[in-house]
Amino acid sequence: MIRTFTVAAGAALMLLLSAGCVEAWHHRRLQGTYNQAMDHNRQLRGQVQGLAGENATLKDRLAAKDTSADSRKVADALKDEGGRLEEGMDLVRLTLHDQILFATGEATLRADGKEKLDRIADKLKTNMSASQYIRVDGHTDNVPVRATAQKWPGGNVELSGARAEAVHAYLVSKGVKPDRLFFAGFGEHHPAKSNETEAGRAANRRVEIVVGAKKALGLVD
Repeated sequence: MIRTFTVAAGAALMLLLSAGCVEAWHHRRLQGTYNQAMDHNRQLRGQVQGLAGENATLKDRLAAKDTSADSRKVADALKDEGGRLEEGMDLVRLTLHDQILFATGEATLRADGKEKLDRIADKLKTNMSASQYIRVDGHTDNVPVRATAQKWPGGNVELSGARAEAVHAYLVSKGVKPDRLFFAGFGEHHPAKSNETEAGRAANRRVEIVVGAKKALGLVD
């Protein structure tokens, strides 16, 4: 009886040990499969991130290509008015000298200036893309306002701002969308030429119509 019990107990122990070995082997196998799956998942995530980066780069390139094409179109349209494309910045800059637009020390548009702005407004409306905006910049030389000083207590900065605003308002009156138009006055602080000569000072007395994407124009929502 005792011998029978001992044999039976031994057999049961062997079965338990065997079951434990099978369970441990099965667990190791599952763990190995899990680790492989996790490694594969990490590889896939890396590939997805890489593809997302490539996609973003392609989008940027396409956007830049579209922006360049838009700028070239506007530059071509404004070429006869003096517009030029600034390479590398995707901006179109049209410079209008003050004698075309205004009397000395004034911010009221001349008749000749209005005629020129009529042509410019038509070309802007026809050729600008939905992603482009306009900034009208007023500039002066460094000679203080004298004859009309009482009108401009802020000096050249105020005069240049009033001139930019006059051009802005006129373009709006001719159908250029106001939500695409901005203006600023810089006075003598951004000269195009040296103020040491009369020719340089004349070049600095100007209004610039600058067309480009909002970011390129430095505009903030």
